Amino acid sequence: MNQKSRRFSTEFKAMVVAEYYSSALSMADLGRKYGILGSSTISKWVHKHESREGVSSLNTRTLSATMSGHTTKSKEELLAYIKELERSLELSQDKSIALEHFIRNAEKELGKPLPKKPFTNRSKS
Repeated sequence: MNQKSRRFSTEFKAMVVAEYYSSALSMADLGRKYGILGSSTISKWVHKHESREGVSSLNTRTLSATMSGHTTKSKEELLAYIKELERSLELSQDKSIALEHFIRNAEKELGKPLPKKPFTNRSKS
């Protein structure tokens, strides 16, 4: 079966990319909704938008999904939520610093560097 390649206007592509960011629909869902064949077509549009705008779809979609549940909350509730997030970030940063110190001390005791990524090849010493 020979399928013709379709051309989409810039406006149509922008509309689909905007819907991808603002909804919970996946790229495959959007492809089915608009009859766009090819699993990578919308992906290419999104990546082109990301490189042009300097944004990440994961961060943008996560932020949109997170904030959509907070649109009816009061200013005080949002400020409390921000404080909770700040505390969580601070704990994560402290944990990261502690782990870095632990690794440095272990390397000093062992006299050689530890692999930083799981399953990395260790140098032959």
